[in-house]
Amino acid sequence: MTSELEYIILFVCLICSAFFSASETAFMAASQSLMHAKEKENDKKAKAFNKIMKKPEQLIGTLLFGNNVVNILASSVATAVFVRHFGTIGVLYATITLTVIVLLFCEIMPKTCAVRSPNQFSLFVTPIIGFLIPIFNPVVVTMNFIISKFLLVFGIKNEEEKTNEEKIAEIKGAIDLGLGTEVEARHEKLMLKSVLDLAEVTVSDIMVHRKKVTSIDADMTNEEIVEFAFNCPYSRIPIYKDDTDNIVGILHIKALAKAIEAVNGDKSKLDIMGIASKPWFVLETTDLIDQLQDFKRRREHFAVVVDEYGVVLGIVTLEDLLEEIVGDINDETDSIVPEYSKVKVQEDGSYVVDGSMTIRDLNRQFDWNVSDKYAATVSGFLIYETERIPEVGQTFIFEGFEFKVLGRKKNRISTVQIRPIGS
Repeated sequence: MTSELEYIILFVCLICSAFFSASETAFMAASQSLMHAKEKENDKKAKAFNKIMKKPEQLIGTLLFGNNVVNILASSVATAVFVRHFGTIGVLYATITLTVIVLLFCEIMPKTCAVRSPNQFSLFVTPIIGFLIPIFNPVVVTMNFIISKFLLVFGIKNEEEKTNEEKIAEIKGAIDLGLGTEVEARHEKLMLKSVLDLAEVTVSDIMVHRKKVTSIDADMTNEEIVEFAFNCPYSRIPIYKDDTDNIVGILHIKALAKAIEAVNGDKSKLDIMGIASKPWFVLETTDLIDQLQDFKRRREHFAVVVDEYGVVLGIVTLEDLLEEIVGDINDETDSIVPEYSKVKVQEDGSYVVDGSMTIRDLNRQFDWNVSDKYAATVSGFLIYETERIPEVGQTFIFEGFEFKVLGRKKNRISTVQIRPIGS
């Protein structure tokens, strides 16, 4: 073999080594979600990329096989060249020289370039990799078969299918990484994560409790009902008969107004139960994603929440559900005055919180991570953790926070001071 041919082979091997190293890094670092989006836009290279990534073991096997072949060939040629020029000591010179060259120009530099623009680089090399995979496939399949048998000896099985929880956690991580840590992106991240949590939250977690529900007694006169309804800040009001657990209808203010207009203002002619719609009852255990679909399917915005025994627990509206995604929605019936807020920030870094505030809202507002697995509200959290109803003035430390009970009404904790430990 002539010296010129040896140098050409050595140069080509080093170029190929750099190519395989950069390709491996680019394919592993490329955004699969972006590639799926590009494929939907009829990007042929993205489609080929996704096809390759469906069998990652073939991709890795092809790249490693190609990289090792060219590196070994380069090492053999370099050793032959150095031995011819320097004798036996040429083996040492070849090893040192090739190690430096491969490390700098075939590993570090190409991988650094690829990781800076993985999406663009992976799309660029996709046609080449797609051409090489079928060529190397017989060797790669054989190697993978041998490796899988060796792994079974040590009890290592093939990759198991990801659980739904793992997939959701992966998406949440991608949201954090994709949107970054900027303050401006915080709201968008919370919204996207809230959508993923809809299947884990039930209507009982977001409903308006029965104690706070405004309702109408069916035995009231028409005049009393009309006056009450038009003075009420809500557009839909439950109607009960004899007992608040016996909801018999839902009165819509708009329908009431049309009915009054139809009878020329003669309220005595109104058929209130005829105007009211039938109540829609939903179980407290219904998750929010199912409830959202039911709201959409039934074209309704209002439901009465009951337990398994049919006892009325509260109401849930489409607005309540949407607030779980986008945060508080203040309309003309909501108070937005600061002193009515459920959270008041104190000068000492603590927070005075209404006991009825949900743990989810606290976590979302202040980026905390207090568990809401066994209790939905701050009051319920303290009762669960202490296994009793705390007295006013008592202080507890749970999950990195100090909780001090400031107010209590009967068996319900009304006000709590929360202080992050270390603040």
